Amino acid sequence: MFLEILVAAIIGILAGILTGLFPGIHVNLVAVAILASAPFLLQYFPAIIIASFLVAMAIVHTFLDTIPAIFLGVPEEETALSILPGHEMLLKGKGYEAIRLTVIGSLFGIFIILFISPLYLLFLPKYYPAFQNSMAYILIAVSAFLILRDDKRMFAFILFMLSGILGIFTLSLAVIKQPLFPLLSGLFGSSLLTISFLKRVKIPKQNFKVEKRVKGTFHALFASIISGSLVSFLPGLGASQGAVIGSSFTKLNRKAFLILLGAISTITMGLGFTALYAISRPRHGVAVAIGKLPRVFHLKPFALAACSDVVCWRAFSLSHTCICKTLC
Repeated sequence: MFLEILVAAIIGILAGILTGLFPGIHVNLVAVAILASAPFLLQYFPAIIIASFLVAMAIVHTFLDTIPAIFLGVPEEETALSILPGHEMLLKGKGYEAIRLTVIGSLFGIFIILFISPLYLLFLPKYYPAFQNSMAYILIAVSAFLILRDDKRMFAFILFMLSGILGIFTLSLAVIKQPLFPLLSGLFGSSLLTISFLKRVKIPKQNFKVEKRVKGTFHALFASIISGSLVSFLPGLGASQGAVIGSSFTKLNRKAFLILLGAISTITMGLGFTALYAISRPRHGVAVAIGKLPRVFHLKPFALAACSDVVCWRAFSLSHTCICKTLC
C-alpha cells in the first residue's frame, strides 16, 4: 500500500503543477471531474489512493496558482492604482519577487498546518456543535465585515447577493447530476481565459533581484495563523477572505501581505482536510470530493494516512487503536 500511495502522491504533485501553472484548470474543477468518474476509478483503485492523489494535487496547487494570477491577470494602466500587490510589483519589474513571497508564505503554511492540526483534532469536535446553531449569524457578521471594509460597499454588496443567487440556482438544479462541474468551468476556466485574451497589456522587463529579509514577515505569519484557523472550519470562506481578515489584525506592507496570502492559501487547503476528519464537514471542493469517496476513513491496522498535506506512518498499539490520529 505504501508504494501505491507514494505513486499516487507523485502523480498528484504533477497534477498540482499542471493546475497551478495553467489558467482555467482549477484544482476544484479537477476534483469534481475525479468525483464524477469515481464509479469507474474505484473499480481499479482503492479510495485511499484517489484521496492521496487529490490531497497532494491540492497542496501543490496552492504553491503555484499565484504565477498565472500575477502574470496573466495584469490590469491595464488605467486601473493600476487599484490593483493587488502582486500586479503592482509585476508592473514595476518585480514579478519574480512577488511570486517568491507567496511561495515563502505557503512554505511556512505547511509548518503552521502541522501545528494547528492537533489542536483542530482535539478541540474542534468538542466545540464545533456549539457554533452550529449560530453559524448563520457568524457568516452574516463576517460577510458584513468584509463588505464594509471594501471601498465600493454597494458594488461589493451587489456582487455578494448575485453570488448567493447563483449558488441557489446551481444547487437547486435537478436536471444536472453534477452542477458544480459546469459552474466551476465557467468561474475558473472560460472567464479567466477570456479576460486574459481580450487584454493587451505589456509586461515590463522583470528584475530577478530580491530582498532577503522582508519587514513584517512575523506579523504576516501570526495573522495567517488566526485567520487561517477561522476560515478553515467556517463554510463559504476561502483564502481571499482569510487574507482580508488577517490583514485587519495588523498593518502589513505589500510584501508582507503577499506572504500572508500565500500562507493562508496553503493553510485553508490543508486544514480543510483536517476539518473534514474532525467534524465531517468539507470546506472546499477537494475536501468535498474526498468526503464522498467510500471507506476513506477506514483503513487496515498498518497503513499510510494523509494528515492534511503530510504523509505519515500509522501504527497500531497493543489496544488496536491508532497511535496518531490523522486524516485518512
